[in-house]
Amino acid sequence: MEGPQPYANAGKRLRFHRCRGSVNRQRQRRCDCSRSQKTCDGDGVLKNIHRLNPMIDSQIPIFLYGARRWILELPLGRREAEARGAVKMLVLPSQPEATMTDSVVPDALVTPAMAERYLELDPPFATVNQEFQTVITEIDYTYVHGMVFSTVSASCVTIERILNLARITLHPHCPKIKDLWGKGPSNEWYENIDALVSWGYLDPDFANELRAIYREIRCRYLHSGEIKALAADALKSARAAYRVLGLFVGFPPDLFTFVEGRLTCKNVGDPRYVALYLPHMTPTA
Repeated sequence: MEGPQPYANAGKRLRFHRCRGSVNRQRQRRCDCSRSQKTCDGDGVLKNIHRLNPMIDSQIPIFLYGARRWILELPLGRREAEARGAVKMLVLPSQPEATMTDSVVPDALVTPAMAERYLELDPPFATVNQEFQTVITEIDYTYVHGMVFSTVSASCVTIERILNLARITLHPHCPKIKDLWGKGPSNEWYENIDALVSWGYLDPDFANELRAIYREIRCRYLHSGEIKALAADALKSARAAYRVLGLFVGFPPDLFTFVEGRLTCKNVGDPRYVALYLPHMTPTA
């Protein structure tokens, strides 16, 4: 797969079932799910098919990135140790010439601050679009390594792209906004935010947060404004980027749920499902 991938093979297309084991592909943990005792092929999953609609015999490629969820659920004493192991995978080459595990990374290369930064972010557990999964791993990589200006840049670009994608693809399925009908991508966030609020996909508080990021971070950094609190701006913009990704391409819980181990769409008439997920689906054999 092209593009930088801090996790070796991160974002690989998988057909999967839900696994209850605490596992991480790169760290070669063992899976304790009932189907197998083999090493998992993903972050807590094995190859199988998830159907998004029980009435449609179809499947969809899902790009997994879910190791952090189970780490955050661990007792505090174990959390840092597991986080340090996960961060070690961000130190390894993105495309190693041989299979590598966290054991080959010296402990000295992972600082407590890196592990702390790793746990400060909560990316979507999966995405439907490889383009955005690549960006998620890059945001993670830059923030964990303390490359906070790069984090701000990647996060703001991600927010701008997903706001444009959401507004453009959802518009044909939502109430028409005359001034935006047929309009392509916009460099300004306000009109996209306003449209998504009016359609009920952004709550007012988060919309105001995005407007503030656009005004106080994106535009200030882009137009040579004063850089005041770079680390805080990086964390704020990264969290917002992950949240907006989750709302539209990250299988949001208001639209998807697990039913008997299968990822299922709650409402196949929702414009998000129709515009952002259905185009990626293919019939099962």
